[in-house]
Amino acid sequence: MASGAVLVGAPSCHYRGWPFPQGLGMLAAFRCAAAFRIGVLGNVRTGRYRVPSSEVDFEAALAELEMPVLAVAIKGDAMAPPCGVRGLAAKLTSARVTYWELALGGSATGSRHYAWIRDSAALVERVRSFVDRT
Repeated sequence: MASGAVLVGAPSCHYRGWPFPQGLGMLAAFRCAAAFRIGVLGNVRTGRYRVPSSEVDFEAALAELEMPVLAVAIKGDAMAPPCGVRGLAAKLTSARVTYWELALGGSATGSRHYAWIRDSAALVERVRSFVDRT
């Protein structure tokens, strides 16, 4: 059984959790996906996580999770902005959430959403510290 969880760049699906104008873009993208019946996790209009093919109530599962969670947002990440990560972390109402914004070094190139993989020293140290405390 896991004693803790780490979320890195995992945002809420609710469009209001994204800064303007990205939030409207997310809403439009998810509406197009729905129109073409492309399955997505969550409902961008309500922010509720739902998988049509599953009977699991993911909202309840998130609220019932009772473990330490390290929620990591990457500064400048357009795919998972800090406000979106906070939106997901807010669903973990029974968990002990530690929120952290990771600022990548100047050598990080490309999409901020994936750049932490190459510039991971600070993240690895933070996760190691988090795991040692849990």
